[in-house]
Amino acid sequence: QLANGPGVDRGGTNWDGVCYRVMGSRLVSVTEAGEVVDRGSVGAGGQVSMVYSFDRLAIASGGTLYYYESNGAKLQAVTDVDIGTVLDVAWLGGYFIVTDGTSIVVTELNDPTAVNPLKYGSAESDPDPIKAIASINDELYAFGRYSIEAFRNVGGDFFPFQRIDGARVSKGIIGTHAYCAAAGTFAFLGSGRNEAPGCYLMAPGSCPKFSTREVDQILKTYTEKELSAVVMECRVDDGHERVMIHLPDRCLVYD
Repeated sequence: QLANGPGVDRGGTNWDGVCYRVMGSRLVSVTEAGEVVDRGSVGAGGQVSMVYSFDRLAIASGGTLYYYESNGAKLQAVTDVDIGTVLDVAWLGGYFIVTDGTSIVVTELNDPTAVNPLKYGSAESDPDPIKAIASINDELYAFGRYSIEAFRNVGGDFFPFQRIDGARVSKGIIGTHAYCAAAGTFAFLGSGRNEAPGCYLMAPGSCPKFSTREVDQILKTYTEKELSAVVMECRVDDGHERVMIHLPDRCLVYD
């Protein structure tokens, strides 16, 4: 939290050369000199998700999706009732994609504030709840609690993404922010069904474990609810990549 910020930091991103963050209930931009510029309210809540397209910054905050347009400094909430409760947001192929925990919802190409319920999708290989949604390498991933499914953009009149056979992973993430992009794929904290939580790197159809027995013992001291609030991030400095796992009372680092 900056000394002159409007509240606790809830996440941020660099978009078009500008650092945008959510602090308290406010979306702000931060100048190189550390000046905080208020851009409007995105409501209260916990950690936010932020992604961007060519002309919009999307913020999933407190169950609602917001768009910020730097051209005209316009901030607006998506009010279409068909979008449901927004847990997470991704962008791929011109679509903003969100999940409410059950469905995968895409916005309209010509109007990102509109949602057509006929274009809902779902992860069908396992009835576990969807915790997060993300894209990498032109593929969409639905992170369930006990499984991960991959999709490719095939277009069409209805849900534009098609499941990629053979890419399913039989482990999932424990919370919406318990993953991050790292090493050209995703690192995540989670487990398979009826397994204890651990840390994994995702690969097509598999996921090698990178947490040690010592780390697994530490993870076992927390409840499922506590671990569901974990935030993971990847930091790269001078070519040195580290995955950071922010637990309730400590931070674990994978070097």
